[in-house]
Amino acid sequence: MKNSLFFGISLLFGSFLMAQNSNGNQTSLKPASSVDLPYSYGFETADLDEWLITNEGSGNIWELAQASGSTPDPSEGTYYMLYEWSDTDAANTYLYSRGLNLKAGKDITLQFDYQGIDDFFPEKMEVKIGTAATVAGQTTQLWIDEEIGNYPYETATVNFTVPADGVYYLSFRACSDPDQFYLALDNIKVYENVLATQNAT
Repeated sequence: MKNSLFFGISLLFGSFLMAQNSNGNQTSLKPASSVDLPYSYGFETADLDEWLITNEGSGNIWELAQASGSTPDPSEGTYYMLYEWSDTDAANTYLYSRGLNLKAGKDITLQFDYQGIDDFFPEKMEVKIGTAATVAGQTTQLWIDEEIGNYPYETATVNFTVPADGVYYLSFRACSDPDQFYLALDNIKVYENVLATQNAT
């Protein structure tokens, strides 16, 4: 039924390299380096700028996509991350950022654009942070929305304080129920709140 509503089911798959994780699901290559703030990324590079995708369940995974007659638009640019529903399995797929060099006590802002399709097909996503790009390493929940139905995009803004010096990874976990629709993510920005007018470039 959904196939005739809003969009079809085809996706444009990303051209980034894939490997196998410990439970046999697809994952992109592990991030190898870290960056200083401000940092912004809109998924416009084929290598995903060292972001990492894992699947911790039996549902579908985050995919690199672009607008077409059968997929939503990006927030800006050409590409974005997209989760497409599974008829039978809930989502449990993680998108980990590349490493971010953060300093203890700093006030940090995270912004990202996200959308579902319609309130009739609510999507679920949570955002966490931790010192490793693994499920166990993601120790602090920053944001969660279990009723994502907005279309077009909305911008989420999350503020947090860094507990200790280190390299940190953000994770965007799609955790939607089976048989929903699309969840889209784009335009990630992370910056330190030194001045009220500072923003990522």
